[in-house]
Amino acid sequence: MIESVKIPNGYYRRGLVPPNPEFEISIGIDNNFFYDINKININFSIDLSYYNIPSNESIYENVFQKEEEFSNIKPFSKANFSLRGNSSDFNIPALEDFWGDVLNNTNAIFLVDIQIRAMYYFDLIPILISFKKIDLFALECPTC
Repeated sequence: MIESVKIPNGYYRRGLVPPNPEFEISIGIDNNFFYDINKININFSIDLSYYNIPSNESIYENVFQKEEEFSNIKPFSKANFSLRGNSSDFNIPALEDFWGDVLNNTNAIFLVDIQIRAMYYFDLIPILISFKKIDLFALECPTC
């Protein structure tokens, strides 16, 4: 089932700098089954976690959260969806705090945690796929 989902499926673009952060990614789903895939919900989140060594402080913030519903996929078909986010989807104060702490302190260690949850149905059978700790910064992506 996981092999049928490709992330990113062509392009991936990010800009996590306030005041106008943006995020865009393509998600490809292959339906290699005899039934329609319907009620496709993609939940996408970006969390920032960082540790400030001098103050001995750990900070964890969700900076992006978006859920979208996409159209059905017919049997033995492929579909490509785009998930886009702009400043209205981001937690701007958390991003500003993060950049202020990281840029003003060379002793900060940080991690960007990206999670994608895809839920869809084969008629009445729900399928949930959860991708955690995706390193999109290291992925081979021609437009990154």
